[in-house]
Amino acid sequence: MLLSVIVAGAVHGFSWRHLHVMQEEKFHQEIAVTSEFEPYAKDGLDVALKKTWWKYGLLPLCVFPIAYRFSSLGVRRRWLAVVLTVFLGLMLWQIRWMDMFAPALVMAVGVALLHCRPARLRANVGVVILATLPPWFLAAKISRNVALVHEDSMRGTYVETFALRAASDCLGQAAKDGIVLAAWDQGGTLAGMGKVRVIGSAYWSNASGLSDTFELFTTHSRERFFELARRRQVDFVLIPSHERLERAVWLSSFATTGLPPTRQDAFGAYIWRVARDPDLPVVSCPSLSQLAPDWRIVRLLVDGKDLPTP
Repeated sequence: MLLSVIVAGAVHGFSWRHLHVMQEEKFHQEIAVTSEFEPYAKDGLDVALKKTWWKYGLLPLCVFPIAYRFSSLGVRRRWLAVVLTVFLGLMLWQIRWMDMFAPALVMAVGVALLHCRPARLRANVGVVILATLPPWFLAAKISRNVALVHEDSMRGTYVETFALRAASDCLGQAAKDGIVLAAWDQGGTLAGMGKVRVIGSAYWSNASGLSDTFELFTTHSRERFFELARRRQVDFVLIPSHERLERAVWLSSFATTGLPPTRQDAFGAYIWRVARDPDLPVVSCPSLSQLAPDWRIVRLLVDGKDLPTP
């Protein structure tokens, strides 16, 4: 393994930033605003403990006997303890490793209970049931919330996806292979529907357009905005709700600078002037208006007049 890394580095002149896509600057920008790459305790220790309680209950406490009797474990059980520790570290680093940590935790709990109390199988089952009550309560709560929807998709969690599909259908009718400027995390969904093209999306294969998308959502300059729009041949702009647009600007700024934007920087972006201009032609899309009344699609006048100051 070490030899292969050295050889790969030598082939690339030991320029590690070009060794893998993960070293690409644009990909790091995407990682900065992708939730699955966030640390487990990003919002503080208290939030992390609550998250652990509702996701794993008391299962983590059931593993501690392994630590006290580690020397008496067999080789395979020791390896399980090592694997659990590795996935715990990875999960604390990035929450996307939670799916790998969970099965390792369950197996480790079973090993710990059987190793310490091999003759009390029913009691061990009872301990596991009690330890997992919090996750079951959470599952029951989610089930109740789903039942409240009563098959009404407008009250479900996929309304935004339905709205993006409606926007895609309308854009496909308005122009063949039109290019739309949308928030980077919406671009992947729009592009995947096959009726429009986007500039930047949440996939590293489209990383070349990420920087321009971030800048289009954050630049304060009209000249720079239209320079990028001409370069990317933008035909339309998908304007979401005020809160959704604010989030898109915030994430774009954070991805570019690595710091949260000030209110002045966030609301000084030129995209707000585009969103508020009443003279830009709006693409008729009744299905989008029904799903998301505060969304609209505007046809961008790349060589149009200056927009009024909001």
